Amino acid sequence: MNVNCKVYFDNFFPSISLMNSLKEDRLWSVATIRKDRLKGADKLLLSEKDLKKKGCGAFDSVVEADSGVTLLRWFKNSLVQMVSNFVTQQVRRWSKKEHRFINVERPVMAVENNNHVRGVDLCDMLLSMYQICHRSTKYYTHIIFYCAGVAVVNG
Repeated sequence: MNVNCKVYFDNFFPSISLMNSLKEDRLWSVATIRKDRLKGADKLLLSEKDLKKKGCGAFDSVVEADSGVTLLRWFKNSLVQMVSNFVTQQVRRWSKKEHRFINVERPVMAVENNNHVRGVDLCDMLLSMYQICHRSTKYYTHIIFYCAGVAVVNG
């Protein structure tokens, strides 16, 4: 009964196959994705150089026909790649070249991600600032100390 559940995560976990699995389980998700996890789908999108020529707000997307997973490449100040099993709005941005505000198309996927991933980034920042020092070669001790660190940061 995963109706209307939305999952937002960082670029460490997502892949196109994970998005397909989440969609089958009726979990909607949005994430930034690394270039090495695109599995050839990046050839269908405009290159970073072409998006840079178009300027701030340029984007290109491709939708997988079978599953409906959307892959987006968006040029903001730098290249942002996102994947989602969700679904553009216009926003005002300051243009350094023209010295005025201009209207820029922004994908809804980017809006959703920016609104909900802030907690993940804040938690990562606080964990790095208040890191629990330990020395061990056992993987499970790293997991235990990580969980303790998350509990302390959230507390």
